[in-house]
Order: sequence, then structure tokens, then C-alpha cells
Amino acid sequence: ARKYGIKINVYAKQDIYAEPVEQPVSRTNLNIQKVFTYNQTTGADNFCVTGEEETCVSLRKAPETYPTGTIIKYKVNDTTEKYFHVLADNGDTLTLQQRENTVNQTPWYQDADVTKGPLTILLALENATKGWINVLDQTYALGTTIFKDNSFTGCSSYVSFSCSKNVYTLEERNAKARMITVQETTELGCKNAKFTCPIWMYNYLDGSVGNGGTVNGIDNSYWTSSVNFVYTNYAWNIIYSGGYSYDGRPITRTNSGARAIVMIKK
Repeated sequence: ARKYGIKINVYAKQDIYAEPVEQPVSRTNLNIQKVFTYNQTTGADNFCVTGEEETCVSLRKAPETYPTGTIIKYKVNDTTEKYFHVLADNGDTLTLQQRENTVNQTPWYQDADVTKGPLTILLALENATKGWINVLDQTYALGTTIFKDNSFTGCSSYVSFSCSKNVYTLEERNAKARMITVQETTELGCKNAKFTCPIWMYNYLDGSVGNGGTVNGIDNSYWTSSVNFVYTNYAWNIIYSGGYSYDGRPITRTNSGARAIVMIKK
């Protein structure tokens, strides 16, 4: 009798970037798992907005200076990896913003008192990130702390981003993450107009795909820590169409979230 059989060859896919990205000799942060060059030009050979497109260019060796927008896959604790974009590189530390909203559908402050600061969303953000043991602690006071390479003031007005009117009753904070300020967003190109922010800033928001993004999310915006003192009880948001806005964003609304701003050693 004849015997028939099927031979099956099984091949394991080799991931040449399975190990953490190589760091220069002076650096030791092995929690940086992957580094991708950010490019928002659809159709480009190195188009990369999320870190997960097939066209993303993954760097085997970390750069000496990280360009703004660079995508980093980072191990925030022993079991959890998150994607971030670089906001600033001050030489020995990186300031990063999470790729998507860390906290969703949460008011800026549910009691509608802007003088107290973003208590509701900030507490939710701090609770969501308190287990991120591989990011640095940040100690700051809203409206008074100036970060070395990205201005952080926590105040704004519609006419100009002056700090003279900013008074929050919040005491000094110490946490693993904070919120972005409207001043930082303007430094990255954002204006009170559509398509002014880099795509990575408004990707992963509900409706962003119709405005150049690649992935829709739950919320259609995320809060900054900056309130608008011309239109009281309103705070600045980054919205799905690629700019910042206060219009229609009273601080008690519940379809906005927050994206963690963290700092790590290079």
C-alpha cells in the first residue's frame, strides 16, 4: 500500500529589533524598546505616524539628538509598553507625549471653577500613570514652573499667552505625568486653525482620519492644562481637525481626555 504524507516546513520570523535599541556608550536606558523616524507625508517610503506602519523606519541605534515627533516605544514598567512622540530633547532627558489619550471622557474640572485648575482630569491622569516606574518624577506648580526646553506656564488668554492673569489654587504637584500646555502646542506649530498641528498631535482622536490622521479614537479632543481667561470656564483643547480651540469646550464637558507628558533619561 502506498503511504501519503504532507511535509510542513515551519519558519520562525526573525525580529532583528527584538532587543532594545542600541544606546550610545554614555546612556543606559534600556527601556527604550524601539525608535522610529516620524514622517507624516502619505506615500513616502518612510511614512510613519504611529510607529506601526510597514513603511516606518526603525533605527537600530538611538540618535544623539532626537528630532521633535520621533516615535519611541517605551517600557513604562516591567510589563507595559507604550508609544510616545518626542516633544523636546534637552541633552540628557527627553520630554514625551503619549501617542493616544491616556485618560478618556473626563472633564477638565467637574465643578466649573477655573481658579482651582484642572483637578478632575489631572487626578485621573496621575492615577493612570502612577505605576509607570520607568519614567521620571516631575515636580511643578501650574503657572510658575518653567521647564528647561519647553516653556511650561499653564496660563493663557485669547489675545496673547501671557501669564499675568494665571492664578490656580493648586499646590505644587509631584507625579509621573503632567498635561501639555497651550504654550507648548504653539511651539510645535499649533494655532487656533485647522491642520496647523503636526499630525501626531491629533491622530487617535475621533474624526482625525477625515483630517489627515490614520487612526480614529474615542474622544474628539484632549485637554491642555491652560484655561482661557477671556472666555471664563473654558480651557484650551487640541482637537481632531488639527489645531487648538476653546470654542465649545467648557471645562465640564466629558468628551475630552488627556495625554501623558512624561520625562525619561536618554
